[in-house]
Amino acid sequence: MTCVAVGGRLGEVGGCGFGEDAGDALGAGAHVLDGAASMVAYYAADPEGGDEMTVESTGLEDMIRELDMSIDALASGGDFEALGRLLAADFRYNHSTGASQDKTEWLEGLKPLVGRRERNVSAVKVEVHGNVAVAMGDLDIVWTDGRHNYDRYVRVYRSEDGEWLAISQRTVPAPDRAGA
Repeated sequence: MTCVAVGGRLGEVGGCGFGEDAGDALGAGAHVLDGAASMVAYYAADPEGGDEMTVESTGLEDMIRELDMSIDALASGGDFEALGRLLAADFRYNHSTGASQDKTEWLEGLKPLVGRRERNVSAVKVEVHGNVAVAMGDLDIVWTDGRHNYDRYVRVYRSEDGEWLAISQRTVPAPDRAGA
């Protein structure tokens, strides 16, 4: 089961990729808000004080990595409603074939592929640059008929109003990974 949209405190998100003690690790001010895209929303406050907390960049990087990996899990599993909430309205997917699709086109194109292949990401690295984050890693497309595509990807996120949404993805073939 893929768990992405959860309401309540992070400490209540056990079994959804954050672990039972995620709330304790991030502190009492950390929240997961209602809505799939809010999975990584939290209070990142003024370090001078107040009721809000600051989160070290590694905590934010880990949260974005979880969000990033959930995109491919949702695409493989066919939960397009939840997946759509993780993508900005202006999202673009640029395929390893050179084709480019907007959000609606990509989601529609995924539907007939459910059950025919899995999208597996690994070696995910995340960089955060203010309200923009970049996730990059390896993407394997494993088909039920035995085919295996080895790719690399870069996915860009933008934070608006406390929500991190994917705005762009570029996938390229990785022939050096074939047979790895």
